[in-house]
Amino acid sequence: MNILKQISPPKRPPVTLNGLDFRELFVWLSASMKRVSSGKVGQAVALSAVGWDQITS
Repeated sequence: MNILKQISPPKRPPVTLNGLDFRELFVWLSASMKRVSSGKVGQAVALSAVGWDQITS
Protein backbone atom coordinates (compact mmCIF):
# COMPACT_ATOMS: atom_id res chain seq x y z
CA MET A 1 0.00 0.00 0.00
CA ASN A 2 2.90 2.38 0.68
CA ILE A 3 4.12 2.09 -2.92
CA LEU A 4 0.59 2.54 -4.25
CA LYS A 5 0.22 5.69 -2.12
CA GLN A 6 3.39 7.08 -3.70
CA ILE A 7 2.13 6.63 -7.28
CA SER A 8 -1.56 7.43 -6.75
CA PRO A 9 -3.02 10.89 -7.30
CA PRO A 10 -3.51 12.75 -3.98
CA LYS A 11 -7.27 13.01 -4.51
CA ARG A 12 -7.61 9.28 -5.24
CA PRO A 13 -5.58 7.26 -2.71
CA PRO A 14 -5.46 3.45 -2.99
CA VAL A 15 -8.08 1.37 -1.20
CA THR A 16 -8.17 -2.29 -0.27
CA LEU A 17 -10.58 -4.83 -1.70
CA ASN A 18 -13.61 -5.57 0.47
CA GLY A 19 -13.03 -9.25 1.26
CA LEU A 20 -12.95 -11.29 -1.95
CA ASP A 21 -15.37 -9.09 -3.89
CA PHE A 22 -13.48 -9.37 -7.19
CA ARG A 23 -16.68 -9.42 -9.24
CA GLU A 24 -17.70 -5.92 -8.13
CA LEU A 25 -14.14 -4.68 -8.68
CA PHE A 26 -14.15 -5.87 -12.29
CA VAL A 27 -17.69 -4.61 -12.96
CA TRP A 28 -16.55 -1.16 -11.76
CA LEU A 29 -13.32 -1.40 -13.76
CA SER A 30 -15.18 -2.37 -16.93
CA ALA A 31 -17.67 0.50 -16.56
CA SER A 32 -14.84 2.94 -15.85
CA MET A 33 -12.84 1.85 -18.90
CA LYS A 34 -15.96 2.20 -21.06
CA ARG A 35 -16.43 5.80 -19.86
CA VAL A 36 -12.76 6.67 -20.37
CA SER A 37 -12.56 5.09 -23.84
CA SER A 38 -15.65 7.01 -25.02
CA GLY A 39 -14.25 10.34 -23.87
CA LYS A 40 -12.08 12.73 -25.80
CA VAL A 41 -8.29 12.75 -25.52
CA GLY A 42 -7.21 14.91 -22.58
CA GLN A 43 -10.76 15.20 -21.24
CA ALA A 44 -11.31 14.47 -17.54
CA VAL A 45 -13.87 11.72 -16.97
CA ALA A 46 -15.90 11.34 -13.78
CA LEU A 47 -15.81 7.75 -12.57
CA SER A 48 -18.68 6.07 -10.79
CA ALA A 49 -18.57 5.55 -7.05
CA VAL A 50 -16.51 2.65 -5.82
CA GLY A 51 -18.55 -0.05 -4.10
CA TRP A 52 -15.94 -2.80 -3.81
CA ASP A 53 -13.56 -1.02 -1.48
CA GLN A 54 -12.84 -1.15 2.21
CA ILE A 55 -11.73 2.04 3.91
CA THR A 56 -9.11 1.48 6.57
CA SER A 57 -7.48 4.07 8.77
